[in-house]
Amino acid sequence: MNRKTTLWFRNSWFIFHGAIVIALLLGFVLKTPYAITTSLFDILPASHDMHIVGKADTVLSKRTERNVIIFSKASDRETAKKAAFTLEKELAACSGIESIQLSVDNDAIAELSQFLFTYRYQFLTDQDIQKLSSSEQGSAYANELSRMALETAYGAFTLTPLDYIYDDPFLLTELHTKRLLQSVTQGVSSLSLIDGVITTCYEENWYVLLRVVLTPKGVSLSNSESGIRQIYDCVRRIQQTDEGKDYSFIYSGVPFHSYESSSSAQQEIRIISIVSLSLVVLLLAFLFHSGKPIVLSLIAICISALSALATCLAVFHRIHILTFVFGTTLIGTCLDYSIHFFMQWKMNITLNSGEAIRSHLLRGLSLSLLSTEICFILLIISPFALLKQVGLFSFIGILSSYLTVVCLYPLLPLPAKRFDVKQIPIKHARRDIRQLLGSRMSRFVLLGICLFSVIVLVIHRKEVTINNDITTLYTMKGSLLEHEKQVAALMSYGTSGWYYIVQGNSEQEVLEQEKLLTEKLDTYMQGIPSAWYLATTQFIPTVKQQKSSWKACAVLMDRVGTQMEQFGFSSADTESVYESYIQSQNRSITIGMDTPEIFNQVLSSVYIGEIENRWYTAVIPLHMPATETLKAFAQENDHVFFVNKVKDISSQLDDITKRLCLLLLGAYVIIVFSFHFFYDGKRLLVIASIPVFIVLVTLSVLTLCHIPIGFFSFNGLLLVFGLGMDYIVYTFESAHNATNRLTSCAIAVSFITTALSFCALAMSTFAPVHIFGVTVSAGLVAAYVYVLLTVI
Repeated sequence: MNRKTTLWFRNSWFIFHGAIVIALLLGFVLKTPYAITTSLFDILPASHDMHIVGKADTVLSKRTERNVIIFSKASDRETAKKAAFTLEKELAACSGIESIQLSVDNDAIAELSQFLFTYRYQFLTDQDIQKLSSSEQGSAYANELSRMALETAYGAFTLTPLDYIYDDPFLLTELHTKRLLQSVTQGVSSLSLIDGVITTCYEENWYVLLRVVLTPKGVSLSNSESGIRQIYDCVRRIQQTDEGKDYSFIYSGVPFHSYESSSSAQQEIRIISIVSLSLVVLLLAFLFHSGKPIVLSLIAICISALSALATCLAVFHRIHILTFVFGTTLIGTCLDYSIHFFMQWKMNITLNSGEAIRSHLLRGLSLSLLSTEICFILLIISPFALLKQVGLFSFIGILSSYLTVVCLYPLLPLPAKRFDVKQIPIKHARRDIRQLLGSRMSRFVLLGICLFSVIVLVIHRKEVTINNDITTLYTMKGSLLEHEKQVAALMSYGTSGWYYIVQGNSEQEVLEQEKLLTEKLDTYMQGIPSAWYLATTQFIPTVKQQKSSWKACAVLMDRVGTQMEQFGFSSADTESVYESYIQSQNRSITIGMDTPEIFNQVLSSVYIGEIENRWYTAVIPLHMPATETLKAFAQENDHVFFVNKVKDISSQLDDITKRLCLLLLGAYVIIVFSFHFFYDGKRLLVIASIPVFIVLVTLSVLTLCHIPIGFFSFNGLLLVFGLGMDYIVYTFESAHNATNRLTSCAIAVSFITTALSFCALAMSTFAPVHIFGVTVSAGLVAAYVYVLLTVI
């Protein structure tokens, strides 16, 4: 091969990798925020298929998934309280913590009371308004409110200052404050506000509640900025002190589980990479008796992985840690090209230059690349972000490895000492098996494997369905499981994983639509003592309701003189109260105004805000199962959407899996069509039959392992399509030349190195990785067995 061609290959490698580096550096220049996400829920699709509502759900999820709960636990209340304040002080200095709520101090109550005092005439409930506005009940209910005010004023305890009584003789401020605090704690009635902290006693131990909000970086990372790691570190320091032995802490919240799952995934990445690389190095050392192929192969893998990472960051800016888990397959896949080159480089004495080796291998390597990259291209155009990342990562990584082998490896000088193919320590496995079984028996064995697979699938046909259940993707275990059980017993919060999202064309419209929904819920909850809900309109009434509330208070004003006399005030004081009522007529509470911190903390869980010129809120039911009646409330109103995250996400994964089936069929058609330009009818038939064989065997293995056929298994099947084709391509390319034995050995070594990577993934405890590893391992074994037994 002439010098011009050699320069073309070399320059191609530098242009490809240089473009990746430039794209990444351009992002740094433009201050693109590159990041690696680790949250368990980042791998899941949106929980609602409507575009805008899906965005609203995502905003709500991102906000609430930063919230965690910590309880300090001790044998007495004062010790538990002291532990909570000690932890609060430690967490205050942590960069991953955005806010901490421990004490509900007098200032917070005073702020709430002042706000409710200002808008006391706008805050009556629908029930209050209805009773006061009724000609039959109005006077009687006004008398009842008067009596309640007197009893509260002369009682032992009030939440609000009695100073308000001069302008609020019916103590509406006190009434509203009690009701709002009840709304917040309705689902957690076991907790009480004592001495400024939320506490409870359970099984002879006292618990004090801390609510912690993590920063966006604190919830998404598992490094030193992780808020969860900082919490663990703070607790560890506290419990190492002498006082720390008297109390403990329990945790609850999605970020704790995301941290555990991501930490486990990263640890598995390290173990998988180390084990796979170690075994590969030992195998290559045994095969080549030289360090150069090992070092260069590992360098090629590193270049491939870095190129893939840089490309994904340049394109997506944020990539998930699972992309790296799946990307560890590059260890085996990228090695295939290096192995085939170095087998010829070390052992084929008929080829006297690197260029000659490239010419000898170029067609086989290129067809292998074609079949593999077709599958990854289909992943890139898939409708799911994680698949796009995995597809692009693998596509670039394998292409980089291919270019390294065909562009740079031929520049290597041939080794001084080469040995003949007959001297290699691995036997010609395919020839030996064929000689042992014979052509007819080889066919019978293949048919027997197919028949066995079909029988397994028929017997277990009820299990051979697309079934994605996200509850199986992560299983709580160990101390976190025990903590969640304790928190559930303490709080009994009653969330069921489903809720409503309400939509409106303006702030007031979304509140009006939410009000229509909550009125139905109020009717539904009658007779269900524990049922409750959280909604924005509990804290920000509609303007219509506020006006009706002010108007209903006129009944109270009719008897304000009598009420003031009972408190011993003069007629001038009565006139002042009436005047303040008249002046408050045009007051109204709106979203976005300066509201008390207690309001804001609750509203952050239910008020979503404006998205693309529409406004959204959430209504979160407590202690209510998702009955058909509750679902129907959403169906009856075009502005209300029923969201069941577990069911919706599982359904979304089912839809994506069905699309993967189409991608699988598309990959099959494209690969077979592409290969018909290179092979005759008999060989094309073999190529067309190998994917069918792989699918049958793999599905039967998954069924026997009780692994559902879902998103991650089909993702693995799509990958096996490309990888499985490699073996038959290499076999065809060497079928009629003197290096058939050498190619057979290279295929065996390639299979071993690739299988090592995927078998390591199959050992993972993280369900998605485990399923992916089992699927690809089974498919690769099926593909290799097919090649060994195929009669050409």
